[in-house]
Amino acid sequence: MFFRKDEEGTNMTSNRIKYYFNVAICLALTFGFGYLPPIGGMTALGMKAIGIFFGVLWGWIFIDLGWPSLLGIFAVGMTGYMTVAQSFATAFSDSQTLQMILVLALVAYLEESGCSTYLARWFVSRKIGVGRPWIFSLLILSCGFVASMFTFGTAAIILTWAIFTEICHTLQMTKEDAWTRIILFGVVVAALSGAICLPYQVMSVVFIGGVESSAGITVDTAAFSLFRILTGYGLVVLYMLAARFIFNPDVSKLMTGKDLFEEMRNQKMNHSEKTGLIVFILFLAMMILPNNFPASWPLIAPLKSLGLVGIVLLLVIILSILHVTQNGEDKSIVDFTTLMRKINWTIVMLLGGVAPMSALLESEEAGIFTMVTNMITPMAESMGSLMFMLVLSLVLGILTQLTHNLVLARIAIPLVVPIGIAIGIDPMLMMMSVCLPTQFAVLTPGASANAALVWGNTTWTNTKSVAKLAFLAFVLMMLYNTIVILPLAQIVF
Repeated sequence: MFFRKDEEGTNMTSNRIKYYFNVAICLALTFGFGYLPPIGGMTALGMKAIGIFFGVLWGWIFIDLGWPSLLGIFAVGMTGYMTVAQSFATAFSDSQTLQMILVLALVAYLEESGCSTYLARWFVSRKIGVGRPWIFSLLILSCGFVASMFTFGTAAIILTWAIFTEICHTLQMTKEDAWTRIILFGVVVAALSGAICLPYQVMSVVFIGGVESSAGITVDTAAFSLFRILTGYGLVVLYMLAARFIFNPDVSKLMTGKDLFEEMRNQKMNHSEKTGLIVFILFLAMMILPNNFPASWPLIAPLKSLGLVGIVLLLVIILSILHVTQNGEDKSIVDFTTLMRKINWTIVMLLGGVAPMSALLESEEAGIFTMVTNMITPMAESMGSLMFMLVLSLVLGILTQLTHNLVLARIAIPLVVPIGIAIGIDPMLMMMSVCLPTQFAVLTPGASANAALVWGNTTWTNTKSVAKLAFLAFVLMMLYNTIVILPLAQIVF
């Protein structure tokens, strides 16, 4: 007993030393790097900007996502480029930050309504999967894919895993069964693919906003969504085929012909779930219609002027005004205070913290983007457009394993899109070529929250299997992006 206390105390001390060591590196980079002599064409301000970026990045990777974001906002305000108040205002007045807050509110409502859970269970319970193990497996992954479109990747993974583990318990399957580990990781692949399909999703907001601001265009959200859904689901099918023919696990326990979901299949949507589905369909229609119909048509011009922020605000206001009777109590469909509590403010802080840093990194006074553009543009011209996109997708695919994909997309898109335009690459083609590689962070436990979930799930898998499956999935993704997505994007866009 006493020995265990000592051991626990030693571990706590060791962890605390490691924590403060990382804090020291974070602060040293943030505030000390700027004192080094300028490199290349950068200015002294540019050196400060680089130091802040690497310092905050170190904090995000090794410490936390919350307070390092605040540190970045504060540090930018101490550079002289703007004040601390201006830096904070930039963080929370940035269009992408505002969009993120409202998108998170919409996602929170869809989860609260039960709509996403119902749709996930609907996919898994289809009768076509009974006695057909690989079709049933694809239904499970489809559940993760669709759930991710309605929620977040992490929420979709947890939701689908909950259904999946019920199945495993019923079939008496454990992590010793290869099929269990393969499908468990496949849910992560499906959720990552589904999380960049619709224009309101977190990464989609960053990609679309970055392209629109840097290229001066309006992204056709219908074309974006259709392309991403088809190609995203294609990767899910490819993973399933690889699992079937490369690993070929024993699936005999799935061939009993027992219908596990007969009761679930007969369940009808309740009032709350129906309302959530109607709101979701209405939101998509309001987002897609303005980009695909003439502004002279009734309601099209007002919808276009609303944009994502105005559309979500309007829906939240209407849902807050309308009342329903639930459990004998009269209440609004959406309780605004409760909705605000359900927003993941850490994600908001992460994206908000990037805004003033991006403004500093992109500024002419820093000289960073000018220097990088002058370096990359001749290389891109000598490579040609196709090779440049292939190299860029591979580089971003590797970098996203080392940093947060949200941060990488927020900073990289405004940099690479103008370079692509300079050598004749359509901005939409550029975006589609890097969407999936930037999103697919799974190779290490610290690559993303999604990666942390699967690497840490020792109840249903092990690190050796995760490492093997993660490497296979990454290779499949890069090959699929090169052989299928890029050529198809060249035809469509």
